[in-house]
Amino acid sequence: MLYNSYEFIFLFLPITLVIFYQLGERSYQKIALVWLIIASFFFYARWNPVYLMFLLGSLAVNYSLGRIINNRLQVLLAKNLIINERFFLILGIVFNLGLLAYFKYANFFIESINGLVGSNWTLKNLILPLGISFITFEQIAYLVDTYKGKIKDHDPIHYCLFISFFPQLISGPIVRYKELAPQLKSPKIFRFDYENFSVGLTIFSIGLFKKVIIADNLTPHISLIYGAINQDINLSFVEAWTGILAHTLRLYFDFSGYSDMAIGVARMFGIKLPLNFDSPYKTTNISQFWSHWHMTLTRFFRDYLYLPLSRWLKTWPLGEGQIAQQRATAVNAFIGLSVTGLWHGAGWNFFAWGGLHGIYFIVYQQWRDFLKSKGKNLKDNPWWSQLIGWFLTFLAWMFALVLTQTETISQTLSMWRSMLGLNGISLLASLENNLSFLRNFGFNFSGLMPNVYTNPLEIIQLITLLLIIVLFTPNTQQWMGQYKPAVDYYSGRIKGQWKANIWKRLQWKPSSIFAFISSLLLIISLFSLYKEQPFIYFQF
Repeated sequence: MLYNSYEFIFLFLPITLVIFYQLGERSYQKIALVWLIIASFFFYARWNPVYLMFLLGSLAVNYSLGRIINNRLQVLLAKNLIINERFFLILGIVFNLGLLAYFKYANFFIESINGLVGSNWTLKNLILPLGISFITFEQIAYLVDTYKGKIKDHDPIHYCLFISFFPQLISGPIVRYKELAPQLKSPKIFRFDYENFSVGLTIFSIGLFKKVIIADNLTPHISLIYGAINQDINLSFVEAWTGILAHTLRLYFDFSGYSDMAIGVARMFGIKLPLNFDSPYKTTNISQFWSHWHMTLTRFFRDYLYLPLSRWLKTWPLGEGQIAQQRATAVNAFIGLSVTGLWHGAGWNFFAWGGLHGIYFIVYQQWRDFLKSKGKNLKDNPWWSQLIGWFLTFLAWMFALVLTQTETISQTLSMWRSMLGLNGISLLASLENNLSFLRNFGFNFSGLMPNVYTNPLEIIQLITLLLIIVLFTPNTQQWMGQYKPAVDYYSGRIKGQWKANIWKRLQWKPSSIFAFISSLLLIISLFSLYKEQPFIYFQF
């Protein structure tokens, strides 16, 4: 079931909440946690009962391996062959990545081989379990942290809930065991708290509004634009840019909406999840962008791929001193972001998308190192330098984003040519009387393609309004900042957004006015749920 469905909002969520708090207030705390696990299993199986078998098998294998690694058990296979906990760690990583490779990437690899050798092999009836990418990374982090001695408590109930807790089960955030397990031991979460519930419901309502009212209403326009490209129709400059901006904003509000809803639902149970989305379109360089976009994924790759790979690359003959370090950083960034691209989708277009971000990162690192060599203080950039940095970062993101929606090189190049104005720049026909002189500069007023646009002025106005909201207003976490909505939230993240007195007056607090606003957002969203659309990250 979807978060943005009547079934979830009016049946599953209230029933789960009521029974959880009824058990908790009667001191049946373990039973209350078991109830949450059962509810989460039902939530997962509701999509397809077969998925539950995958989840249960993954839980059983990884928990067993975690206990073996934690107890430092050694197994004697032969007279002189002893298997220690390192072997079981590697076994666990191979097991999890093997499942991910089979379910998510098997057909991708087979299709790639087919293209090379001209065969037609295929795997039929291969079911991709929901949330497998998130579950896999959480399991790997659990095993690695256990091996490093960071996890001592291996309560089976806490472990099962850590993996299966339904607010983060399908699309994250990617939670660490040490972030969730301590909260499950606190008696506070078993007592209904009006503040937790009101904060959680408000965040959920904002997220639902973002998804249903904003993101979903951008989808038809995006489908028309990319549908035209797939039909080998060359778009004009305006058509291409309204399409990519709508795509960029749809992705923003869809993902931030989901992240809000996940944090909001968990908070209703008194549980805080880690922050996963923090206004990435306000960032001024590509490194900063990835620390604000899908934050827990970036954190995972940093801790479990980037840093280990950095240590390994030090053994490579990459030169000496600073040159060797720069080369290692470049190789590491390209590999890490290319893998990130493949994680987002099983296709060469996603690999290219990640690789392009790797190139962006290398260019940024080179530019940063150049400025440092000139004695520049990178923490004290003038406003115009930050503006240029933001513009280039946002532009680079949009050009790369085209790769995630196109399937062939020709389609990608067609969209890029349109964005650069090489396929013509068409303006609204209604503007011709006042701006006819622009014809001398290559513009025309023939109107936009009727099979792509119904009312081009409407989509332009909507995009402009949404860009103003995204770039100049505080995000949900900043608006709710004084109530620390996420487990890793701190006041420094909201400091810069509340300098203006108007924003200080608008910051959320429990009051009748804000209750009315939250209720209004929720009611408007509920009336639009008849057209349920999955979240974009449900595909991963």
